[in-house]
Amino acid sequence: MSQPGFWDDHERAQTVIQEVKKLRETVEPLERLEARVRSLRELEELLEIEPDPSMQAEVDRELDELDEELPTFELRAMLNG
Repeated sequence: MSQPGFWDDHERAQTVIQEVKKLRETVEPLERLEARVRSLRELEELLEIEPDPSMQAEVDRELDELDEELPTFELRAMLNG
């Protein structure tokens, strides 16, 4: 969008913007899921060093939530191509 002449062809620019928006709808949720997984891995590593039952319970809950969210994300990603 920052390239010279991008906005000269308004229809083409709108098409590209819509494509970018569609891609973001898939990429951004994936990035959020990846960040949550990274955080959980870090917590798991800490829990190996210093066990904490309440923290482990929180990690387990978060893992359960991810298990529920992942199929929905996969379906959306598949439907979006």
